[in-house]
Amino acid sequence: MPESDLAARLEAALDGALGAKRARHSRAVAALAAELCEREGLDPERGRVAGLAHDLCRALPAAIQAELAAACPVPRAAELAANARFAHGPAAATVLASEYGCSDPDILEAVAFHTLPRPDSGVLTRILYLADKNEPGREFLDPAERERIVALPLAEAFRLSVEAVVDWIRSEGLPLAPETADLYDSVRVSVP
Repeated sequence: MPESDLAARLEAALDGALGAKRARHSRAVAALAAELCEREGLDPERGRVAGLAHDLCRALPAAIQAELAAACPVPRAAELAANARFAHGPAAATVLASEYGCSDPDILEAVAFHTLPRPDSGVLTRILYLADKNEPGREFLDPAERERIVALPLAEAFRLSVEAVVDWIRSEGLPLAPETADLYDSVRVSVP
């Protein structure tokens, strides 16, 4: 199915699957992901689909998210099923594949790992992570700083976004998931 058709189906499903605030967030992430894809030479519709789908299962009960995540067709994504903070991504990838017929491995990876990319994640996954963390509706972000980060080359913008998430986790006194620590270490090592 062409990405434009898939995006239209997802767009129609958002309001029923999510509350108004989360649906707005998903649309904003989709717009920013499409913009970043175009800038990086990727098909913007792929970014739009990933953005629209990334939180598709966010409103489902945790047990259903975990069950869907455990069945995720993306390699290594089922490992996130046990963690309630991360399960909605692999769950959404499962639904995207099984109910919407998406077979694009990059889109499915991006959706599955949008909350916690792996150090070896692809460009679309990094774009979706960046779009999710920096979409204009995020009230806690300074608009000028958000624009500055998004305008940077992808690798640098991704690194700064990962660092900001780790800084926030630490400031809240929350434990750092081992996967998050691995991602943080990988972006710190790759600093030019």
